[in-house]
Amino acid sequence: MTEQFKLPGSSIEELNKIIMGYASLDKPSTLGDVSTATSVSETTVSRNSGFLVSIGVLDPGAKKTPTEIGRRLGTALTHEVDEEVQQTLAEIVSETDFLKSIVGAVRIRRGMDERSLRSHIAFSAGAKKHAHTRAGAGTVVEILKRSGHLKDEDGMIVVDSPSHTIAKGTAETSRSGIDLDRARPKSIESSAFPYSTLHPFQISLSVEVKCTSDELDTLGERLRKVVDDFGKNSGATDTDAENSGE
Repeated sequence: MTEQFKLPGSSIEELNKIIMGYASLDKPSTLGDVSTATSVSETTVSRNSGFLVSIGVLDPGAKKTPTEIGRRLGTALTHEVDEEVQQTLAEIVSETDFLKSIVGAVRIRRGMDERSLRSHIAFSAGAKKHAHTRAGAGTVVEILKRSGHLKDEDGMIVVDSPSHTIAKGTAETSRSGIDLDRARPKSIESSAFPYSTLHPFQISLSVEVKCTSDELDTLGERLRKVVDDFGKNSGATDTDAENSGE
């Protein structure tokens, strides 16, 4: 039997009002307290509270208090700070197994149309077929899209990647998401003579010789001396590098 997950019971707009209401009260609050603060009926608040507990926005209990992430989300919604809303929702999705499984299902299918996705959400949640279930499944889709985990593309809903997850936890990150500390060759950072060990390029020398006919007899000897001198300098560098332990 499919394990039941409590879906939201109304539209995304009503759910956001409830989140903002709990955040503004910021204390253990009854359904009546939130209803008064938001002008949303107690029944609607109750219908959504289970979902908000499940995704870690509210602490459980008869009187519910917003969690730290719930306060952040409520404050961002209140002040319409879209970037913070997205980042907070992305974090919530990443930490909620059910929501992650929905993203995974879309990834495996390489995209789903919205109707099929809503049906999959309702089925996966083990919810009964009901108008509130359909509304709740649609709200979950909107949350996943606003979080940046999903997006609309050519009439399908496909997996996307929230931007905040790229940079999070890296000491130095490029815009493409590459950890530059890990990508940078350690031998270059630590080597006292990097070029003697890595040989990243080769040097070709072209020598133009100008001499008179009287100088031809000694030309070979002079050229050998130039080559020998160059070889000695190169060899000294390699010897120093070996002595340094590289």
